[in-house]
Amino acid sequence: MLKIKFRVATCLLAVLASSSLWAAGHQEVELLRAEIAAMKAAHEERILLLEAKLEEVAVAKVAVKSEAVSDEIVAVVPMRPATNRRSIKKNLFNPSIGLIFNGQYTQHETAEGEIAGFAVGHEGERGGEGFAIDHTELTFSSTIDDKFFGSLTAAIVKHEGKTEIELEEAFIQTMPGLGLPT
Repeated sequence: MLKIKFRVATCLLAVLASSSLWAAGHQEVELLRAEIAAMKAAHEERILLLEAKLEEVAVAKVAVKSEAVSDEIVAVVPMRPATNRRSIKKNLFNPSIGLIFNGQYTQHETAEGEIAGFAVGHEGERGGEGFAIDHTELTFSSTIDDKFFGSLTAAIVKHEGKTEIELEEAFIQTMPGLGLPT
């Protein structure tokens, strides 16, 4: 019983001592409250100032956006000729060369190319191993002179084991200003 009374007395003494040690005077508490109130007022004033600036920026952004939209509308409607032709004159006498390359490399692990139960159709057999060129196209197009435009497409293909070069498409077209129909 004596141990319990001793513990209670020690706890009570600790509580009383700590409250008297840390308790500040009434004037110090009032000073702290005044500082907190001043900080709160400054903080509120700053928030109101920032909200006003944000509102100004939002209004300015809407005004700039509306001006930009009106400028874009004016800029989108330039005067154009009634014809719908692409302009070739900007690239006069510079040939346009295009290549569509379809190549492959094959390597087979087994000697058999067929699977039991599946029929292999026409040209469905396995190709040779190594590098191979499949259907490849080479296109040249340019102005021939100031009156004509020409284009040629050649294909490199493999027929019956032989590699051949075929003419796929070729044409000559009159340019605007010649007086002939295009």
